[in-house]
This record gives sequence, C-alpha cells and structure tokens, in this order.
Amino acid sequence: MIDDDLIVISDAADDMAALGVDAAQTPEPKLPANAVVNADGSVTLTLRWPAGIKFKGADGSVREESVGETLVFQRLRGGDLRAMMKADGSDASLVLFNRSTRLGDGRGPLTFDALDADDASAAMEIVSFLAGFGRKTGR
Repeated sequence: MIDDDLIVISDAADDMAALGVDAAQTPEPKLPANAVVNADGSVTLTLRWPAGIKFKGADGSVREESVGETLVFQRLRGGDLRAMMKADGSDASLVLFNRSTRLGDGRGPLTFDALDADDASAAMEIVSFLAGFGRKTGR
C-alpha cells in the first residue's frame, strides 16, 4: 500500500536506470577543440575567425573594434541562472553568454552577433558545459 503523504526522493542515476539508461554511458558535454579549461575553472576559447564590433557615435561616426583572438568564459553563478530564467526562451542562452563572458547586456549581444557561426557555436557549447558540468569541489 502506498502512503499518499510519502515523498520518495531519488537521484538522477536511479531515474535513468528506471528508464533503462546507463548513467555511466551518458556523455557529458565536451568542450570544442579550440577551448581550454583554466586553473580557476574558467574556459578560454581561441577564435578561429576574426570578428569586429561596429559602434556608431553620437556624431554619426562609426568605429570598429576587434573582438580579439580569445574569449574567456567565467564559471556561472546562481544569479546568472536566475537571470537566464527571467529571459525570453530565445534569449536565455544569450543571457548566459553575456554573463559568462562578463561582456554585459550592451557589448555581449554585439560580440555574439559578430562571431563567425563556427565560433558562435563553440561559444554556446562552452556555455552549456559551464551551466551543467565542469570542475567540482568536494568530490
């Protein structure tokens, strides 16, 4: 007989086993080949293609800045995930990109939009990696 007031808490491995999935064989997200994990847990992405951001001044002049050769993605915090949950579904990944790179809501979208599709895809792989996996403490 099942008690309606009983709450059973299981871990993900138990849930996966119940579905017939071996948790040990479930692949973790991988980093792109042009990315490295730094000692502090951040990830540096070496861009494969040059990118520049264009800024329009108040006087109408336009200047272009290079994105640089690398982007550094910091470990995500709870506040970053909270900000993502508040975002519209289509912008949630971009919010994490902006916050992880510490580029903010102004420069972040401009940088992402300027990236070559190959580099932008690699950036999103890193954001996924940092949001769910990475270096852990206490284990």
